[in-house]
Amino acid sequence: MVYVPAGIFTYGTGTNTQTVYLDGFCIGKFHVTEAEYKAFVDATGLTSYPSHWVGGTYPAGRANHPVPYVSLTNALKYCVWVSSNTGWTVTIPTAQQWEKAARGGTTNLYPWGNTAGATYSNHVVNTRFNFNAVCAAYYLNNYSNSPAVYDNINSPYYGTTTTVSQIAAYNTNGVPTYLAVSPSCAVSGWVNHDTWTGFIYTDVFDSLNASGGFTTAVGSFTNGVSGYGCHDMAGNLWAWTLTLFIASNGAEAGKLVNQIRGGSWYATASSCKSLDIGEGRSAAGKYNTVGFRIVMIPSAPTDSIGDGIPDWWRARYFGGDGTTTNATSCATSDLDGDGLSNLQEYLADLNPSNSTSRLAIISIVAISNDVRVTWIGGSNSWQYLECSPTLTSNQWTAIFTNTPPTPVTNTFLNTGAAAGATNRFYRIKARRLP
Repeated sequence: MVYVPAGIFTYGTGTNTQTVYLDGFCIGKFHVTEAEYKAFVDATGLTSYPSHWVGGTYPAGRANHPVPYVSLTNALKYCVWVSSNTGWTVTIPTAQQWEKAARGGTTNLYPWGNTAGATYSNHVVNTRFNFNAVCAAYYLNNYSNSPAVYDNINSPYYGTTTTVSQIAAYNTNGVPTYLAVSPSCAVSGWVNHDTWTGFIYTDVFDSLNASGGFTTAVGSFTNGVSGYGCHDMAGNLWAWTLTLFIASNGAEAGKLVNQIRGGSWYATASSCKSLDIGEGRSAAGKYNTVGFRIVMIPSAPTDSIGDGIPDWWRARYFGGDGTTTNATSCATSDLDGDGLSNLQEYLADLNPSNSTSRLAIISIVAISNDVRVTWIGGSNSWQYLECSPTLTSNQWTAIFTNTPPTPVTNTFLNTGAAAGATNRFYRIKARRLP
């Protein structure tokens, strides 16, 4: 799991933007995998297996793939099982928790930036995530001459045999749009619901679903990780959330359902953003493109004074049992005179009686077109280096996240930051482990 620190973040985008505060939480670094879900099934005797399993287990080679065909109801049962075995408070994330983890301290539309950035050339999809272009390209490149049959009984093309390369989504006038992937990874010929044609209305697609869909092993796209360290927040499988809403997109539009986030191997690139795109599903349903990851709410350490400093930390540095305080050990005191209060020293994992133990940027040096920023801090905290073009407005953007354990002295090279005459200001923030 990875830790997402307490604090405010930008939720949504455009006219729907909100500033939301969340307490700190831990979230799964990956979706729950087939093997992890099987361990739960075996331990609890649950017999409601995912529909692609045979003989009570997942298909060969999929142990480390995210598990689909799990209802929110059963996902919550999995959480109860994990809680009972660990003592943690484990559940499914809310939409706000999921989005904060996906955006990673930024306002980006995807975990890595504001564009999908996927391209297709020489039969290769260059991408940071698994979405429908990856699936379409695979079949076109490997099975172009294999037979495919339109198999939806409602379709006027029902029973018609073609090849994968000639699969088409027909409009109501009979004009075909053939299965293809553009240089920007837009997929054509994927589906036409009016005529029940396209790739998803063939026996090839049905066979794919029967084996669990076109998922990839969790963590396969290491260049698509969010700022907090979460993998596959875009694509692969949608993720359940606990948030109920009225869906505005898909077959569930207009219905009260649980919001799902992140897109999937079936979805277009634009549907895999770190935002609410109106998609939801019924909590009791099991879907070929929906999986889940878990969150753990850390138990707050005992804080007898109620000033944000736990008893154990006050006892460590000021003696006694930490349940009482005085002018030296109170939250606002600055015993070592380094400009940080005791509460700030705790949050940054520093020694309140040592002025050299501090969180501070100690140098900013231009090197050609780049800027090297060096800072010092504690080892048991998340450190966030932020940059802004001005000090007069709130335009700070996180450019680097340093995950614990961290060294006392740290360096980051801000590539290209010295080019041109634009001012840049830097600051370092920290949040300790719970």
